[in-house]
Amino acid sequence: MFLKNKKGFTPLEVKRKTFKKGHSPKLLTGFTLIELLVVIAIISTLASVVLLTSQRGMGRSRDARRIQELYQLAQSLQLYLA
Repeated sequence: MFLKNKKGFTPLEVKRKTFKKGHSPKLLTGFTLIELLVVIAIISTLASVVLLTSQRGMGRSRDARRIQELYQLAQSLQLYLA
């Protein structure tokens, strides 16, 4: 039932009881359900890793900005009081 093709698709033999005159059974190529589910699982895993990494980076950049603003505020206060 399953044949292996060099192009990467899995050909499936279609078995019909009736065919039009002059037509023979054809092979349909495409992705199987398992292949599609594996691809969806890989993409969702990669997306979650990217999301977690970007959230950590955004938190660090926010903290660095706050520290810089506190430093500038301290300098401004020192100049004002001097």
